[in-house]
Amino acid sequence: MENTRHVYMIPKKKNKNVTTPTIHENESKISDDIATNVDKTFANDNCGDTNRCDLNEMNDISVDKKLKRKIQVREANQKYRDNQKKHYDKLKLQNKQLTTEVEQLKYELHKKTDSMQLHFANVYNVWYCEHNNLIQSIHKALITNYKDSDIIPILNNVMDHFKHLFYVNNIAAKRDALNIIYGVWMKPTERCIMWVGGFRPSDILKLINTHVYLTDLQSKNINELQSSTIHQERKISNTIANVEQKLAVRLVSDGFKDKGDGLALTNYIAHISQSMGNFHAMETYLHQADQLRLNILSNLQQMLTTKQFAESLLCINAYFKRIEAINCA
Repeated sequence: MENTRHVYMIPKKKNKNVTTPTIHENESKISDDIATNVDKTFANDNCGDTNRCDLNEMNDISVDKKLKRKIQVREANQKYRDNQKKHYDKLKLQNKQLTTEVEQLKYELHKKTDSMQLHFANVYNVWYCEHNNLIQSIHKALITNYKDSDIIPILNNVMDHFKHLFYVNNIAAKRDALNIIYGVWMKPTERCIMWVGGFRPSDILKLINTHVYLTDLQSKNINELQSSTIHQERKISNTIANVEQKLAVRLVSDGFKDKGDGLALTNYIAHISQSMGNFHAMETYLHQADQLRLNILSNLQQMLTTKQFAESLLCINAYFKRIEAINCA
C-alpha cells in the first residue's frame, strides 16, 4: 500500500485591524499624488528658468566688459596717436624755427665778416695815408737839411704810427685772426708778397743793406740781425704751416669710418673742432710777427744814425709804393 502524504493548508488569520480602503479614499490619494508631482514639476521648471536667467546675465556682463575694454583700448590708441602727432608737429615747428635762426645767423655772420674786412681795409687805408704824410715830412726834412733834433720827433711819430698799426692788428685779430694773417683785406699781389699780415722783416733789412749807405760795422750788424730775423720768421711760418697741415690731415684721415653707431661723425667733429681750435691761436702768431717787425724797426733806429734811419724809412715807403704799383698794373 502506497504511502501518500496529505498537505493541509492552514488558513491565514484575518487581521481585524486592517481595513480595506474605499473607492473615495483611493481617489483622494491619487489626487494628492498628482498635485505633489505637479508642484515638483513646477518647482523644477522655475529653478531652470532662474539658472538660465543668471547665465544670460553673466554672459551679458562679460560682453559688456569686453566691449568696454575694446573701447578703452581704441581710445588709448587714438590718444597715443594724437600725442605723437602733436609731438611731431612741435618738433617740425622747432626744426623750422632753428633752421630760420641758423640762416639768419649765417647771414649776419657773413655780413659782419664783410663789414669787418671792409672796416679793417678802411682803417688800413687811413693809416697808409697818414703814413705817407709822415714820410713826406721826413723827405722834406732831409732835403732842407733839418737838424737831427728836428728830425727825431718826426721819426718818433713814424714809430708810434707803426705801433698803432700793430695795435689795430691785434684788436682785429681777436675777432678774426685768419682775416688779418692771410691778408683777406689786401689785394692779390700784396697777399703774395706780404708775410703774416704785413711786411717781411728780413726783406726790409735786405732793402736797407742795399740802398742805404752803411759802415762796415753797421752792415755786419744788419747781416747778423737779418740772419736771426730769418730764423724767427721760419719758426713762425713753420708753426702756422704745421697748424694748416694738421687740419688737412684731419680732413683726409681714414680713422673716422662710419660703423653705423654714429660715433664716427662725433669723433670727426671733435677732432676738427680741436684742429680749428689751433687756428684760434693764430692771434698769437700774428702778435709774434708784428712784434718781430717792431723790434726790427727799433733795432734799426738804435743801430743807425738819425739821417740813416730817416733814409731807411723812405726806402720802406718806396717798397710799399712798388707793391701798390704792381697792384695797379
